[in-house]
Amino acid sequence: MSILDSKFVGEVLGSLRRTWPRLALTAVLYKILGFVLLAPLSAAVLRGFLWLSGRDVVADEQIVAFFLGPLGWAALVVVGAMLLSILAMEQAALMTIVFGDARDEQIDVPGALRFAIGRVVPTLKLTGTMIVRSILVAAPFLAAAVGVAMWKITEYDINFYLTEKPPEFWVALVLVGIIILALAAILIPILLSWAYALPLVLFANLDPGAALKRSKEMSKARKRTIVITLVGWGLASMVVSTVLLGLTSGIGKLVIPPLVGRIPLLLFAMGVMFLLWVLANVAITLVCEAAFAVLIVQLYLTGGGSPEVPSDWARASEQPDLSKRVYNRRVLTWGVVGALVAAVVFAGVLLYNVAGENDTLVTAHRGSSAAAPENTMAAIQLALDEGAHWVEIDVQETADGEVVVMHDSDFKKIGGSSLKIWEATMVDLEDLDIGSWFGPEFSAERVATLVEVLEASRGKAGVNIELKSYGHGVRLEERVVEIVEELGMESEVVVMSLKYEAVQKMHELRPDWTVGLLTTVSLTDLTTTDADFLAVNSSLATRSFVRSAHKAGKQVHTWTINDPVGMSAMMSRGVDNIITDVPALALEIRDLRAGMDPVERLLLTAAILFIGDSDKLPRGADPNEYS
Repeated sequence: MSILDSKFVGEVLGSLRRTWPRLALTAVLYKILGFVLLAPLSAAVLRGFLWLSGRDVVADEQIVAFFLGPLGWAALVVVGAMLLSILAMEQAALMTIVFGDARDEQIDVPGALRFAIGRVVPTLKLTGTMIVRSILVAAPFLAAAVGVAMWKITEYDINFYLTEKPPEFWVALVLVGIIILALAAILIPILLSWAYALPLVLFANLDPGAALKRSKEMSKARKRTIVITLVGWGLASMVVSTVLLGLTSGIGKLVIPPLVGRIPLLLFAMGVMFLLWVLANVAITLVCEAAFAVLIVQLYLTGGGSPEVPSDWARASEQPDLSKRVYNRRVLTWGVVGALVAAVVFAGVLLYNVAGENDTLVTAHRGSSAAAPENTMAAIQLALDEGAHWVEIDVQETADGEVVVMHDSDFKKIGGSSLKIWEATMVDLEDLDIGSWFGPEFSAERVATLVEVLEASRGKAGVNIELKSYGHGVRLEERVVEIVEELGMESEVVVMSLKYEAVQKMHELRPDWTVGLLTTVSLTDLTTTDADFLAVNSSLATRSFVRSAHKAGKQVHTWTINDPVGMSAMMSRGVDNIITDVPALALEIRDLRAGMDPVERLLLTAAILFIGDSDKLPRGADPNEYS
C-alpha cells in the first residue's frame, strides 16, 4: 500500500472532504493563538536570554557573537522548541478531528482543542525529545562542515571565493555537500521512523520515549510507503502553492492594466488583489497542514495503529457538531460583506503606504558599482556624474596609518593579491591593479584614499563612510575624524558601521556628527540605539518601522536596492535614503515619482507590478494617459 493505492487515496480525500471546515477553523485558531500568545512569549524568553548574557545585542555582529555562545545555543533550542510546540499542538488538534472521523465520530473544534490541551505535557515532551535527538545527530556533521569551510575557504576574504569560485571553493562545496548528504542519509530515516510518534502519544496514551520506540518498530516494514506518502504531500503542496499564487498573479495582470487611469476602481481592484494574495497564502497553509494531519492519521491506522480510543477520549467526543454552521447563509452573506470591507481596508492600507513625500535620496553603493569596479575613483566619479546625492565607501587602515577605500579584508578578489589591508603600506599598493577584474578598461584603477574620495565629492555629493576593521583597527575612527576636519567637510559626510561599538565611539568623539548603524537583522528595538540613522536590509524597512524610526528622530537608509519595484516600494514607505549599485535607475524612479500625488504614486506601483516596468511610464508622462 502506498500513496498511489486507490483505496488509501480515497480514504484521505474522503476524510479531507468531511473534515475540512473543522480542520481549517482549528488551524486558524492556532494561528491566532501563535500570533497573540506564542510570538510575544517567545520574544520575552529571548529577551530573558539576552539579559542573562549581559550583552547589548543590537545588530548583525553582536547577534552572531551571542548565538555562538552557550546562552545563544540555549536560546535557539528553547525558542525553537516553543515554535515547534505550537505546531505540534496544532497537529494534535487536527489529528484528533481526523481520528474521530475515522471512527465515524464528528469531533467539533472545541472538543479537539480540549483533547489536545489535555495532552499538552506529553506532546511538549515529545517535541523537546525530538529536537534534542536531532541536534545530537546533526551536531558532529555540522561541525565537520564548518571545519571543512575553515580549512578550505578562509585563507582569503570570503567575497573572493563567492565571486571567483576557485578550485578550493568547489572542493569545499563538494565536501560540505557530501557531509550534508551523509547527515540527510542518517537523519531523514530517523525522522521518518518518528512518523507515528504523535498519534501514539495522543491515541495510544504512550509516553514520548515509548512512542518513539514503538513508532520506529511500526515504520520498519513501511518505510517506502511513508516516504512516498510524505514526498507526495510535499510535491502536492508545491503544486497547490504554485497554482494558487500563479492564479492570483495572473488575475492581477488581467484586471489591473485596464483600470489604470480610473483611480477609484484601481484602488479597489488593488485592494481586492491584496486580499486575494493574503487569502491564497492562508489557504495554502491551511490545506497543507490539514492534508498532513490526514495523511499521518491514515498512515497510523493502516500501519498497525489501534482505532481504540484512550480513556480520556470523552473530552473530545460527545460534543455538538458546530461545523454545519459554516454553511449557514447568514454566515456566508457576512463573509462576502467582510471580504468587500477587507478589500476597501487593504486599498486604504496601500494608499497609506504611498502617502509620504517623494524626498528619498539616492546613495551610490561603493560608487556606481554596477558599471565600474567597486570603491574605485572610476565608480565614485561615475556616481557623481550620474547625480547621486551620496556615495557610500568602505574604509580601513593600512599598516602605515593611511585610511584607504576598501571593502574586503584582502585584495584577492579585486587585485589578485593575498595581501591583507592591515599588513600593507601605501608603497605596497601603488602598483596594485584593482580594476582589471571588472574590465580591461579599468586597468589604471588603484586603491583610493579617503582624502581622494572626499576631494572628488566636495560640493557634488555627500560621502557615507562605512568603518571596517576586521578586528585590526588601530585608530580608524580618530583618523577618519582628522581627515574630514582637515578638509573642512564635516557637513558633507555621515559615518556608519556594522559594529555598534564603532557607532558609540564615533558619537563619543564627535557628538554632533551624523552616525548610523548598519544591520541586516535585529533582536532589539533599533530605534532606541544611539545611532542617528539606521541602514537596514529592505526586509526590515516596513512602513511601520520607518514611521517608528522617524518618531524616534532617526532616519532610515535601506540597502542594496537594485530593481525598480523595490526602489519605488522603498520610496513609498518613506525611507530617507536608498543605497543602490545602480544610482541612475534609482534617480529615474525618483524623477518619475516627483510631482505625483499619493494616488498617482500608487498608480506607478501598479504600472511597475502589473504592466511590466517603469518604461511604460516615461519621465514626465501623465500616468492617467496609460489606461
